[in-house]
Amino acid sequence: IQSLIDPEKKFEFIITKITGIYPEDLVGKPKMFEKINEIVDFINPSQNNDTYLVAHNVDGFDSHVLRTNIQRYAEEYVSTYYYTSCWQDFKYIDTLILAKKLNCIPSKKYSLKAICEHYEITPGNHRADGDTDALRVVYKHLLDELAHELVLDADWLYENPFVVYEYI
Repeated sequence: IQSLIDPEKKFEFIITKITGIYPEDLVGKPKMFEKINEIVDFINPSQNNDTYLVAHNVDGFDSHVLRTNIQRYAEEYVSTYYYTSCWQDFKYIDTLILAKKLNCIPSKKYSLKAICEHYEITPGNHRADGDTDALRVVYKHLLDELAHELVLDADWLYENPFVVYEYI
C-alpha cells in the first residue's frame, strides 16, 4: 500500500527535508481514518498465528503510528473482522536492533540508508514502495548474517520469524 496521507495538522520542515513531501502535496489526499481498514486488511492478522511486522527503527515511529491509528479509527472494524485488540499482539522485528545485535555493520551507523550502503543496496526514497523494497533486501542480508551466527538456514529463518523475534 502506498498512499500519501493528509495528517490533518501542520508538520515540521524537517519532515519535508527528510521526505521531500511538502504540506501542499497532501491537500486532498485521504486521511488516516479513510485508509486504516485497508492497512489492517493488508496485514491480515490471524488469531491462530502470530503476526510479525518487519520495520527499521520500528519503536521510534512505525509501531506507535500503527497502534495509535488502529486504536483511534479501527478498533470496531478489527473486532468485527479479525479479533479484538489483535493489533496489541503484533510482534515487531526491528532491523535496526537486529543489525546492532549482529554487529555486522563496520561503520557502526545503523540508519536504513547506511545499512543499504553497506550491502550495496539502492536505498529507499521515503515512500512505501521504495523503502519496503530496500528493507526487504536488507532483512534478507541480515538473515544471512543471523543464519551464519546460529548455524541455521537463512530461508528457514525467513519462514520462521519467531526465531528472529526471540533473538532480538
